[in-house]
Amino acid sequence: MHNGERGTPGTPSGVSRRTDPNVPPADPTATAAESLGHFYSQDAKDISRHYSGHQTAASSTERAQSAIFMLREFNNWVKAVLISHFGVSNNAALDLCGGKFGDLSKYMGLGASYVAVVDIALLSLREGILRFNQTLVKLGSQAACLLEEAGREVTDEAILSRISEQAPVVDFIWGDCFMHNLRDHFKQQGTSFPFVSCQFAMHYAFETEQRARCFFQNVGSLLQPNHHFVATIPNKRVILDRLSATNWTYSPEDPTPPKVGNGAYHIRFDALSGPVDTLPEFGARYTFFLADAVDGDT
Repeated sequence: MHNGERGTPGTPSGVSRRTDPNVPPADPTATAAESLGHFYSQDAKDISRHYSGHQTAASSTERAQSAIFMLREFNNWVKAVLISHFGVSNNAALDLCGGKFGDLSKYMGLGASYVAVVDIALLSLREGILRFNQTLVKLGSQAACLLEEAGREVTDEAILSRISEQAPVVDFIWGDCFMHNLRDHFKQQGTSFPFVSCQFAMHYAFETEQRARCFFQNVGSLLQPNHHFVATIPNKRVILDRLSATNWTYSPEDPTPPKVGNGAYHIRFDALSGPVDTLPEFGARYTFFLADAVDGDT
């Protein structure tokens, strides 16, 4: 899959690139096995199994018919704005919990030269690798057509040169950024990042103080000084305000709050050990359900 080129201009050393973009991998499982570094913890298995159980890809028509189509469009717009505004063109980016690599086109639009994608869900990473390889195939075909139209010789080198102008080098890393030190992995490459992103996943860090500290230590050690870390995360105050609006009052006989939500979503809370205003800083769990989407615990 890789030719092991080092020191590619505009990318960190030690990063490898696909050699033949016109030949997709026959087996994405094999591709993943070749491409992944392993930082995996027992504590991450529940989350990994959760996301790996939602890998059925929807067609564009099915997505358009989804009850949350406009919400997805809004979320994608938010991510696109964050990445384009704070990311650094012709440079590296770290995408934590990037899974299926749905933000590939956003990094291509930014002009990123290298993206490291870290996730604990192996099947999500496999889907991300497949998405990336399919994009390379498409770019390779387009490059070949353009070369032919220009009357130039169609060679692997010419195709790769055109692809490198449009697509970043990408590493997919199987890792738990909430429980393991990622710094040692990137230190071997001499890599740090002017841009770090974690979209719709950072709430998993707050299960325990240890997980939160580990996550922010990873971010702090890998982010270059005076650059940006961006994330999206549920608003605790809004969630609690919506619970308060139900006029529910805690009692030992009734420790479980009612569900809150609407036709598109609802939140189910775990039983509490005291009133809402005594919730702990870490480990206050709830389950979020969104129509046509992956349900998530926090």
